[in-house]
Amino acid sequence: MVEIRTTDESVDSSGTTLVEELPGVRLVEKIATDHFIERLEMSQFAEIRSGGIRP
Repeated sequence: MVEIRTTDESVDSSGTTLVEELPGVRLVEKIATDHFIERLEMSQFAEIRSGGIRP
């Protein structure tokens, strides 16, 4: 099952870009994604969770 958690309801999601972070062995993916979002002055407004992918 896939669950989409919206963290900011005021954001219009049309024309947005999805930045995907897949889990890895360490926190490298999370750190890289957070850096990418910060450097491009993007904001996170939702999370996608799935039972097939660990959080």
